Amino acid sequence: MHLRSYVCDEDVDVAVRIILESFISTQKASVMRQMRKNFERYIFVSRDHNELLLYLLKQLVKDQLHYERARHNERTLSAISIPESDFTEKMIDPSPYLLKQKTVHRSFQLARNSATISH
Repeated sequence: MHLRSYVCDEDVDVAVRIILESFISTQKASVMRQMRKNFERYIFVSRDHNELLLYLLKQLVKDQLHYERARHNERTLSAISIPESDFTEKMIDPSPYLLKQKTVHRSFQLARNSATISH
């Protein structure tokens, strides 16, 4: 949002996204996931492609972290790896994004030989 003497569509989209994200984040985990699915077209409007992919990757890591903690009854885990296929199957066109980057983000590493993304 920017301070202008008029309101444009992008400003309205950002305002709706902020309100939805704030409301959704106050819900229980199971309700939160369902609401994110239902409102994703409003949450992801006019976002950068890389920003959306990073959000998706963070969600996958968060889900894997919950799974690993429950499976091993551990509070702290030093590293999390998710299969690259989990990431790519959620993307519409993954090839341009993954092929041009070895580091998906500063906290994620793409390992081509094992086809995993580590955090």
